[in-house]
Amino acid sequence: MAQAATFNFAGAIKGLVATAVIFVLFSNLQAISDSAPAWIKDSDTPGLFGLPVALLSIGWFLVIPVWFVVSILVNAMKGNGFVLPRPFITGAFAGLCIGFPVLQAMFPT
Repeated sequence: MAQAATFNFAGAIKGLVATAVIFVLFSNLQAISDSAPAWIKDSDTPGLFGLPVALLSIGWFLVIPVWFVVSILVNAMKGNGFVLPRPFITGAFAGLCIGFPVLQAMFPT
């Protein structure tokens, strides 16, 4: 008899919270750059203080959807009946699905 697949909601909540933190940092990128010391603001690269946040955000926004889709495809090809990826990735992807419309509503063009 096959073992029923379980889903760890704690892992999904961790992924959702991690994505929410990335969105908060990304939405405050200008404020983070403005909080740089004067010697960075007066240099040739005034946005250098916000660069780590920008790179982290871009990496997160690119990696999570790819990881989610590839995990689903790999689990589907295995044929084990449970195609949902790990809970953290599922929560992180759900956070992206919620976060992008919220971010767009907060900062309309």
